[in-house]
Amino acid sequence: MDYGAFRYEEPYSRPRRRTNYFAWTVIILLLTGFAFAAWLGSFYIFDQPERPDSYRILQKLHKIEPPKRFELTAAPAGEFLSAKQLYDRYVGMGAAELAKTNAELARNYIRNYQQVRGLVPYVIGRYTIVAARELGPGDVFTSGMVTLTNAVDSGELLMEHLYPADPEVLPLMKQTLNVGLALKL
Repeated sequence: MDYGAFRYEEPYSRPRRRTNYFAWTVIILLLTGFAFAAWLGSFYIFDQPERPDSYRILQKLHKIEPPKRFELTAAPAGEFLSAKQLYDRYVGMGAAELAKTNAELARNYIRNYQQVRGLVPYVIGRYTIVAARELGPGDVFTSGMVTLTNAVDSGELLMEHLYPADPEVLPLMKQTLNVGLALKL
């Protein structure tokens, strides 16, 4: 017998194992699903840094800078709104529109006002602290205080004012931000 004519057939070799195409198909589909989930997850995390879980992931990956304090002359361009103007602007919004606007304002703050559409709203006026609480793990910023304030000029406006800070400053903030304290912004 001439072995050169049929070189792919070896007379004394083991029989070839069959390829399991079903198992390979399942593995490829699982890997494709994992790649698709990772791709969508990255869009979710990077496009919504105002969500507490996204913010914490971006902080751990060092992909987001902590909010910085602006010099008075370097603040972004904006409009100054009194309590009455704030109330008039946001009272007509529904729950979904208000949540979207709140998320956009938080996103602008977290991104240090780098990608702002339009003017930044600045709040002016006199406000009285109605309630204060410490920020916790369920909040976007886990260290600092938040106060609920009532406008002195316009009694129907309630505003939450956020004070993110380092944990070592927190005892002083608790002493300062008491109920009844008048704030002038």
